[in-house]
Parts: sequence; structure tokens; C-alpha cells
Amino acid sequence: TFDSYYCICREGYSIINDAVNTCGLTSADCNSAMDLVFVADGSGSICDHEDVTGCPNWDSVLNFMRNHVIDLNIGPEADRVAVIIFAGDATVEIGLADYSDKAELMDAILNIPYIPKKRTNAADGIQKMILEYADNPREGAAQISVYISDGISNVNAEMTLPYAENAKDSGVTIFAVGVTDEIDEEKLRLISSPPQREGESYFLSPTFETLEEISAVVS
Repeated sequence: TFDSYYCICREGYSIINDAVNTCGLTSADCNSAMDLVFVADGSGSICDHEDVTGCPNWDSVLNFMRNHVIDLNIGPEADRVAVIIFAGDATVEIGLADYSDKAELMDAILNIPYIPKKRTNAADGIQKMILEYADNPREGAAQISVYISDGISNVNAEMTLPYAENAKDSGVTIFAVGVTDEIDEEKLRLISSPPQREGESYFLSPTFETLEEISAVVS
């Protein structure tokens, strides 16, 4: 679960001890790599009340994503990471094939600029996530996406859930994170993958500062 571990064994290995998440050499199927795509809200509400000299809320979002990467094995045959930012529309800031060096990837995440727009198009963010996987296919790689938002979509909003369903139907596991009490919890729940329960596949963070208290998707 999001709250603990997403265990991935290398090719030719599978979990032989669930209690301690130990991988052993077997012939059972087991994903050997992961493609992780963040779909993060970059709309104007993120920094509505921030001082003009900076945006700590945006820094919290970037650090949240960076912290997920720290323990990954980044490489073209290992784990890959993409970052999609959505506001009035969505932009692929980092593609799955862009970085094979972990330090460079983490630095790139922390340097994603905040360009506020007052509209929120979550549907476009999710659609571009689907396309990012389609454009960078890898047989056997686990497809994990983390959706992060602090509010309600107001552009093409009726397509948010259908696109999320399309992603899940194609094999993507979605963890959804809502920040502040402006979030629509029911929609956040429906965006997430089963079991669609708080603390398992979707999460609520009352403030941007408490984002760091949410454990990593993978460990």
C-alpha cells in the first residue's frame, strides 16, 4: 500500500517471505522495474496566499516528489520517473526516458518552475500520463502513478474520472493525494485504484507542510 511498501523483485525472483518482504530466486512472475509518473497540480491555488518572494507550498510539492525517488534504482532497465504538471493544461516536465542518473533526476524535479494559472485541468494531466506510458512502453514494468491536487478541476472536469478509469483499465495503479480541505474527497477516492480507501490508495493532507508525513509509494 501507499502507506508501506510496494515490493518489486528483480527478474527471476519473487517474494518468498511476505512477513519480511524477502525476494528469492524462483520462476514465478515478478515485476523487475517500475515506471512512476507523478501528475501534480500546479494551478494558481497552490500559492494563492504565498509571499511574493517565494512559494513554500510549491517547494513542498517538489520535495514530496523528490523524496519518492531517493530509494529508487534509477536507470533505463530499472526504475524510471516522469513528472506531469497540470493547470489550465498539462505539461510533461520530465519524461520517463529523460533521466537515467538519480542525482540529475532529483535536481531536475526540484527545479521545476511554478507558473501559476487560475484554472485546473486534471483531466489533461491524467490523459498525458496515459500517453506518457503509451509513448514509453516497457514489457513487465509496473506502472505506478501518483496524483496530487489541492482543489477541484474546473476545465474539462467531466472527463477527469473517465480518463482515470482508462488509465486503470490499461494497467496503471493510481495513488491519489489531496491537500487542504478544498479537495473533493469523493472524486479523489474515485481517481485512485482499488481498494479506494483512505490511507491505502488515497490520502488526505490537511496542509502542504504535512505532505512529508505521507510515506512513499515505493520503498
